[in-house]
Amino acid sequence: QDGAGGADAMETLKSLLDRFAASELAGLRANDSGKAEVLLRRFLEQGAEVLCAAAVLAPDAGAVVAEVEARLVGRLLAAAGPEAVALRRRCDGLLAAVRAARTE
Repeated sequence: QDGAGGADAMETLKSLLDRFAASELAGLRANDSGKAEVLLRRFLEQGAEVLCAAAVLAPDAGAVVAEVEARLVGRLLAAAGPEAVALRRRCDGLLAAVRAARTE
């Protein structure tokens, strides 16, 4: 599962995460779990194909999880606050799905 295709998929994912952070996450305020939920859905609508390609093709599946966790999930959960249990479950499910992509 490595090679140029995997490296390209990972770079495309990083680029998507950077663009999404700049355009969507920049305006996220503290304790706004509703907005964080909307942004998670928006990211998945915009980037599902890129995320799936990276999860399956990238040389290191753990690196894909780490990028998504650091650049998206961590920021969403930090902004949503400790009461955002439903968002935490969805984010955990997303990360579990990325981890499992190669075993399906």
